[in-house]
Amino acid sequence: MALDGPLVLSPVYRCILARSYFRLGDLEYSNAARHYQALLRSDVDLLMGLDLKELLYRLAARSARLAGQTAQAQQIIDEWQTEFPASAVALRELAELQEQEGRPDAAAQTLWKASQLQPEPSPDLYTRVTLAWGGIGGSALVQHQLVAQLSEKSPEVWGLIDRICTEYWPPFAALSREARDGWKAAIFTTYWLTAREKDACHTLEVMAIPLFAGAVEMELKWRMFAAFKRAVAESPELRNAARSGGGDKETRVFCGYLVSDGCLTLGQMAKILQLTERGEQEILAAFRIWLTKFPGVLGTAEQVDALSRARNLAVHEGLLCRPVEEIHRDSREIINRLYQAAPVQP
Repeated sequence: MALDGPLVLSPVYRCILARSYFRLGDLEYSNAARHYQALLRSDVDLLMGLDLKELLYRLAARSARLAGQTAQAQQIIDEWQTEFPASAVALRELAELQEQEGRPDAAAQTLWKASQLQPEPSPDLYTRVTLAWGGIGGSALVQHQLVAQLSEKSPEVWGLIDRICTEYWPPFAALSREARDGWKAAIFTTYWLTAREKDACHTLEVMAIPLFAGAVEMELKWRMFAAFKRAVAESPELRNAARSGGGDKETRVFCGYLVSDGCLTLGQMAKILQLTERGEQEILAAFRIWLTKFPGVLGTAEQVDALSRARNLAVHEGLLCRPVEEIHRDSREIINRLYQAAPVQP
């Protein structure tokens, strides 16, 4: 692709290109990060002011984080904090990164530091939901915090959701604690909050989509992809296959995840599953064989991709692409198939 080569672009056109890559979603976040960083290395602060430069830091860090390039995102945030040491926004972006890396305690501490730099107003909680999710985009961490606070006002509803899910949906009890909490928050938001706050119904339904998708993402990541990564680490043959696949454009992201630090987004996992269904590369063939432990998963690639696109629209555009009840159903189906038992070998 011509745009992947060296380019001489004005800041305005580079900004348009970076934003276009960002809007394309999971598979192009790394390109968005690359162009936002190029803008940061330019004289854009002289042209348009320091406020814009801090926004570029935020976009660059978020693009790298969403691409699964956590070390790069940390480096950008470090540079951001060096230049803007009193930035509460930088701390909030760092908290998002820490949460993505599975460090909720560190994220909570970082958010506390941010609140000391820039205390938030404390209007009614329902108003906070609308304010947080009424515009474009949103923070997964803030989302969980808001629902947690709302659930504290109705603990009997929260407990009822837990009991119903445990009784009538067998895989629920086997989910990780984070996935269970996210799922309960999605149910709480979709079916209880919307009934109470009809004026904020659309906002709340948009808010629920990343919660359902996040539960699916966590389960696919830790139950399947992280387990295969451990198998690769323990097998010289699989390690060699992963390293050799790093030069292939189709398998580069997957192999990079298998042999180094970082994580996969839901969209990247969907793409890997799609490639695994038909790919002939050695690492994909090995993964396909390994996935016999999860016999229902290979048929879910399209569903996972559709869920990822729905989440991207909800988080970045504030849009509801289809009824949230359908998102709920599809998310449950993906998890059901992930927990589908492998056939007993004769």
